[in-house]
Amino acid sequence: PLTVLKGNIELLESTDVSQQQQEFLFSMKKSLNTFDRYFNSMIDYSKLINDDSNYQNKLNLKKFIENIVPDIDGILKKNSIEFTLNNNSSKKDFIGNDLALSRAIINIIINATQHTRNDQHKRVIMNINDDNELLKISIWNNGKPFSNSAYKKGTKLFYTSDTSRSGEHYGLGLAFSNAIAIKHGGQLVIDNPLTGGATVSILIRN
Repeated sequence: PLTVLKGNIELLESTDVSQQQQEFLFSMKKSLNTFDRYFNSMIDYSKLINDDSNYQNKLNLKKFIENIVPDIDGILKKNSIEFTLNNNSSKKDFIGNDLALSRAIINIIINATQHTRNDQHKRVIMNINDDNELLKISIWNNGKPFSNSAYKKGTKLFYTSDTSRSGEHYGLGLAFSNAIAIKHGGQLVIDNPLTGGATVSILIRN
């Protein structure tokens, strides 16, 4: 259906149309492109969630961090965001799926970049700690705290604070990270610390 609609729009554009009709066609193309991106994101989400890859791999924590930090640096430097990493875990190894967990953490990082302060002092801090029998990876940004709605529904599929629904935020990022955390025997937790900003933590079994 999307291909047919795009084809019909192209046919209409090749005919004589008024200025108002051109504006309508532009609006239609913009909406179709938004839906196309959303549809592709949903396919990627479904593939990753239903992937039966092994979640019982023994992973070295230090090596896992070293592998993911370049990707994090690339995202944050592009957005001129100061990044600090604190590894306070006493664990050498943990059990999980490195690719899925890396993607989940990157999704949280991307979410953090979208909500940092709107000035020159943007900061993101990643803390890694032991939490009883869980490994806790927390990502804090110095932007506004979660709204009441986001605090309650932030990990739900399709939830987005973008009420205009015209952007590229489809409510999949944190929902995916939460699903991956559950597959690791943990969960995703969002929090508004007393020091300000907002924190998203992914907890996984050690």
